[in-house]
Order: sequence, then C-alpha cells, then structure tokens
Amino acid sequence: MGIGLPFEGSTGRTISGTGLRAALARHYARWHYFSTIERAVPRDAVMLEFGSGGGDAWLARTYTVVGLELALGSARASKQTYGRAINADARAIPLRDASVDAAVSSFVLEHFDEDLARAAFAELRRVLKPGGIFISLCDLESDHPMLSHARSVSPDGYRQAFVEVPGHHGLRREDAWRALLTEAGFTIQSWQLRSRFPVLDHCPWCQLDASASFPRRLRRFGRMAYRISQIRHMGPLWGLLSTVADDIIGPVLPRSWAYRLLFTAHTPTDT
Repeated sequence: MGIGLPFEGSTGRTISGTGLRAALARHYARWHYFSTIERAVPRDAVMLEFGSGGGDAWLARTYTVVGLELALGSARASKQTYGRAINADARAIPLRDASVDAAVSSFVLEHFDEDLARAAFAELRRVLKPGGIFISLCDLESDHPMLSHARSVSPDGYRQAFVEVPGHHGLRREDAWRALLTEAGFTIQSWQLRSRFPVLDHCPWCQLDASASFPRRLRRFGRMAYRISQIRHMGPLWGLLSTVADDIIGPVLPRSWAYRLLFTAHTPTDT
C-alpha cells in the first residue's frame, strides 16, 4: 500500500522505531492492526501473513514472516519484502503441521466465501502451533447509517459497489465470523468492532461511485470523496480523524454499525 503518513502507512519507515512518534503511528495505523500484532505476538515469532500482497516492511523488520499469496505477482513481491513467500491457496497451505507461531491478515477475509473461509480456518489451525495466534482485520456486512442508506436506495447498487466490484463475496456479520472461528477450534481473545463513527473514512465513500445503479447524488459523493482522498495527505488524515473519533464514541454506538472487525484468536495450548 505504501501510503506516506504514519497512521495508515505500511512502508515501515514511520511505524518502525522505539520512540513515542513510532508507537503512536503503530497504534493508529490500519485501525490498530499493527499495535494489536505488536502486543500479542512475541518478537521471535515465525509469522504467516496470508493475502500478503507486497508484504509490509515493519512486519519484515520485526518478525520472521512467510507471505502467502494466490496471485503469482504478489507472491513474488512478498518474497522481495520477506525473503520467503508461497504462491498457494489458503485452502492448502504447503507448510508443516504446527510450524508457525502466528497468522495475520488485513482486508482478506471479506473475499472468502463460506466454503473457502471454513477450509482456510482449518488450514490455519493445522499450521499454527498449540497456542498459536491468529489476528485479522476485515470489513463487515453492516447497518452503519451510510451503508444502510445506500442499501435502501438501491440494493443492486449496494451489492455491486460493496460486494461484486471489490470481490467481497465473504462480506458477513460479526456473528458469522465468530461461529466460523469457533467451529474451526479457535478461542477468541479480543474482538474489536471498528468504524462505527457516523462519518466513515474515505474508502467506503469512494465505493459509492462504483455502481451505475446508485442515483447521481450518491455517485457524486463517491467522486468527491475520491478527489479529496487524492489531495496530498488528505486520505490518511481522514482515516486518522475517523479512527480517533471512533475510539472516543464508537463504543456507545450500536454494534451493528461496525463496518470493520479486528480480532485476536488462538489455537488450543494442547493438541
């Protein structure tokens, strides 16, 4: 991704380090994803990042990481970052049983339909060591006011813009994810419902322009959000402000408004 400001960046240039600025950057980067990993995963861990894309420099500097990618080009890019990457399907991970300490992903699970999610969770359970950690950030099917309005105005437009175009065929509610994790034998440690604040970050707003089925006014909002996000530093700044606002008032807003889920789970300590 490589966005230039610390709170959404994934290049590792700013979120690395031991000072207060780096710690704050890791805390706010990607809706607390990096700081959650930092707290939960020991530095000497062997980590599998599935759906790794081009990899992340901070993860590479902090852990021994193996990237897993279905796309060959992305697997090659991950190898450049991590030194080791696998071009394979999450349903058949070519690693030994109990061979990694942690598995992480961000914005991957919403692409998994139910059969794929069930098979992938079983594989992750297999390759993780006893007591292994699983951390993931994903988008949710949501009753957030903006998304609910878009859905009510045009169900077809909503499905096209938020499911079909981004390939989010596994977009589901939090209870469905909880059930799939439990079924696979994971124990949930933390469950953070994110993005409840009424003004979401720019990403979902931009998606309003992805379907011709939406009325012009919604598409105009989408185009405007995209233009604003392209102004230098505005996209990351918008993300930061929405994250801070969500931290402050999100917990008192309805659970069903959450557009994102960040969870930590682990495998049993004995087999």
